Amino acid sequence: MTNKLTALFIGDSLTEWFELHKFFPRVKIINEGIAGDTSFGVLERLDSIIDIPADKIFLMIGINDVFNGFQKDDIIENQQLIIEQILTHINGTELILQSMLPVNETILGSPAYLNKLISSINRELRSHCDARKLT
Repeated sequence: MTNKLTALFIGDSLTEWFELHKFFPRVKIINEGIAGDTSFGVLERLDSIIDIPADKIFLMIGINDVFNGFQKDDIIENQQLIIEQILTHINGTELILQSMLPVNETILGSPAYLNKLISSINRELRSHCDARKLT
């Protein structure tokens, strides 16, 4: 019998409420998504979850930062700090970064600039991932 792959998911409500077991039935899932969480929140709780043994770590965070009006530079800096802290503590674990999803501006009544801001932050995240050779 082979051991199941273990995947640790870190994020906000999009992670917490995603039916991970349904889409990854052969994977042991550890879901550390918390509804309403921000990059600041992940930084505060990262020490308590960073040592959870996993084969892969998936990270998606930042949309609530955008909704709360946090500064773009702070969001990007926090994302990079989270990435670097995870990389410092993992050994042989693959870190996979997920970009922020765009929002439906007509349904949310969100100003059009939100998706431009999200795209801009995602480009920065992509650039950081490319520099660190991360997925």
